[in-house]
Amino acid sequence: MTDPIAPAEVVEELKPGYQTSEFWQSIIAILIPNVISVLVLFKAVPAELSGTLTTAATSIIGGIITLYVAIKYNQYRVDLKKSFMEQKTTRMRFMSEERRARNIKA
Repeated sequence: MTDPIAPAEVVEELKPGYQTSEFWQSIIAILIPNVISVLVLFKAVPAELSGTLTTAATSIIGGIITLYVAIKYNQYRVDLKKSFMEQKTTRMRFMSEERRARNIKA
């Protein structure tokens, strides 16, 4: 009898570029200094503050991205453990049914 709980192949579909975190991180890294430079150019922000604002904005967004990654990683680990436990439970149920079937034949 074959094992009904054979390892499943994990096939992930590729997301379009604009749906990936790498895309958004790159966009943010490019936009922050440029937006602040434009604000300085139009004198909306004093030139002396441009470096401070860029550093502050980059730090805040970096912290948000780090928090997001940590949450997604923890969510992935929990889902992985749940999946493992479900497979283990199903496998144990299958094995006990197989043993019962053998005992009935005997």
